[in-house]
Amino acid sequence: MEDGPGGTPAVLLALFYMERDMLVLTRKLNQEIAIGDDIRITIVAVGGDQVKVGITAPRSVPVHRMEVYRQHHTDVPHEKVPAPA
Repeated sequence: MEDGPGGTPAVLLALFYMERDMLVLTRKLNQEIAIGDDIRITIVAVGGDQVKVGITAPRSVPVHRMEVYRQHHTDVPHEKVPAPA
């Protein structure tokens, strides 16, 4: 395994940098997270390997599961490109 700066294993260094861009919170059942003034995330249920969250947001804010979001952003119609001469 390669070492990063100061002899820190590269994998641990990568995880450290990833977490700097992501706020990681611990919440219990029925506790909430606020995003700005208009968005609330509520932990609705926890069981097994699933966590159910409730999201309260203005209708003007699109909320999608990531797989749906990716599908919407990759299904852009392609323009017809003329065949090479």
